[in-house]
Amino acid sequence: MEIDNLCNHQKEIHSLSVLLHKMRLLEAMVKFLICLPGTEHDHVIRTDNWSTERDMEAIILVLLVGLAASQEQICISPPQWEGLLFEFYSTDESSAPTTVRIGKESYDATKLRRRFAEEVDMSRTDREYYDELFLHEEGVGYRLNLKTRECEKFPLHEPWRPVEVPVNTTLENTFYLGSVDAANNYVKMNAYHGYTDRGYYRGSWTTEDCIPYIHSYLATEPTPHYHRMTMMDITLGISDPDVFIPPRECM
Repeated sequence: MEIDNLCNHQKEIHSLSVLLHKMRLLEAMVKFLICLPGTEHDHVIRTDNWSTERDMEAIILVLLVGLAASQEQICISPPQWEGLLFEFYSTDESSAPTTVRIGKESYDATKLRRRFAEEVDMSRTDREYYDELFLHEEGVGYRLNLKTRECEKFPLHEPWRPVEVPVNTTLENTFYLGSVDAANNYVKMNAYHGYTDRGYYRGSWTTEDCIPYIHSYLATEPTPHYHRMTMMDITLGISDPDVFIPPRECM
């Protein structure tokens, strides 16, 4: 019940932010369309030169199109999901990755926590594999070595980074993942990009249900780095709530 109330509260806050974004957009469009340029009263909305009802209808139509466009740009991602995650880290967007990993991701934005358990290739002896738990509300993380079963507890210095479409985003383009020539073999996606107070992000979400597919982030602080995640086989919700309890080796 507590999680449901928090989810509803987050959605209400997001909806208010979206509404404010739309109001600002409409205000700007009204001023652009029906203000008289070249006079000292440019900022005053004028209606005395609306010569016909057709002019008014045209303006209203443009405003409605703008409102629809703003609605298309912002969607609310599911707060809890699980899936297969492919990720890599590098020092910047153009450099070769320093870390490449694939594994199961459990994501819970309601309590600012996530867990990533790598898939282990026992035939490889040149690297280690980890099961990582990040509890941002507590400010602590756990990293379990899946080969040696040794656990490390460490403080979390970076803030929670949600895998969602920010309110101040820009719609980059819309595309289809798959083939539109084959029935039911494609998914319509929206690509967004923008800036946060700590870096630049770019990502793609489905137009229906706002399911994340790709999320990349170029951080400028506290430590500059590039992090890219590709999410597959996503199911909504958390199948096992105990997934966010630290492994017994870490207790």
